Amino acid sequence: TIGEVPKSVTFALTYHPEFYKWHRARWEIIFQKLPKQTAPYVMIRQHMLTNNREALREAVLLGKAWGITREWMALAFATTAYYTGFEALNTAYDAVGDILQSMS
Repeated sequence: TIGEVPKSVTFALTYHPEFYKWHRARWEIIFQKLPKQTAPYVMIRQHMLTNNREALREAVLLGKAWGITREWMALAFATTAYYTGFEALNTAYDAVGDILQSMS
């Protein structure tokens, strides 16, 4: 959907394809009944907690492609910052500020 294969997927497929299949199946089962936009929203929250800039950027690009508004993404960042501290928004700014700026 976002035009690239994340390094984490390449790594998992190369070194432990069974794990990748299990992990993907788990996500697919979880989100069968929920709107697909729930997945990138949850990913944004998760990657804010782990301070993973590359994965956060991937989640925002996926969310953008699937129609999540900038306001909903901002909500994900803000509600997660409640747990991580306001400083975690520095990560969001560095990782996805340009994407959010381009969204209307």
